[in-house]
Amino acid sequence: MNVLLLLALLRTSECWWAGQKAIVDKLGKQEFDVDAEELPPVVSDSEASIGNTSDEFTSTKSEEEHRQRILEREIDTKKVKHDAEEIIQQDKSYQETLRNLKEQEQTQKDKPTKVLKIDSIEALCSYRLSEVMGENAKLWEEVRDWRSTSEALRKMLEEEQKKSSQLASQLEVREEEMVMNQADTIKLLKVKNKNLASKVKECDCNLNAARKDL
Repeated sequence: MNVLLLLALLRTSECWWAGQKAIVDKLGKQEFDVDAEELPPVVSDSEASIGNTSDEFTSTKSEEEHRQRILEREIDTKKVKHDAEEIIQQDKSYQETLRNLKEQEQTQKDKPTKVLKIDSIEALCSYRLSEVMGENAKLWEEVRDWRSTSEALRKMLEEEQKKSSQLASQLEVREEEMVMNQADTIKLLKVKNKNLASKVKECDCNLNAARKDL
């Protein structure tokens, strides 16, 4: 992978150098064209007085156009020079990156990495598959344990519900018995209360009789 990247960068660097050379050649040609062109001769006052007004206007206009073309070419030349400088800086960056890649490649050559063979990869995959299957079997065993535990808990819950129902029915019977016992006790207490009242009354009568005898 690094070798392919290195070749791609080498190809890119060659393209950049070719583009840089073309730009430099273009700059030299433009500078030569600008230097080769000369301004038209300036017409003196005496010669201008001899010529007519239309010739003066035409000469001035052509001179201005020529100056404008030279100015535009100078601007284009500066722009091309600026672009060329940027390309040179980019090429320096590419060269630095290329140098770093070469150093990395040399380091990898000095310390080669171990490459697994096909049979080693197959053995590793088989071993990993057996591990996964073992883990899967353990998970299924845990699931079965959870299911059995859940079933046992469900049965215990049903038994507890039955016991609760039995206790509730027993409690109802016990409450009914207690109510009946309370009613019987109240009746018995009323009878005893009447007997005690009659005895108290009898004692009062005897006490009054004894007082009269005294």
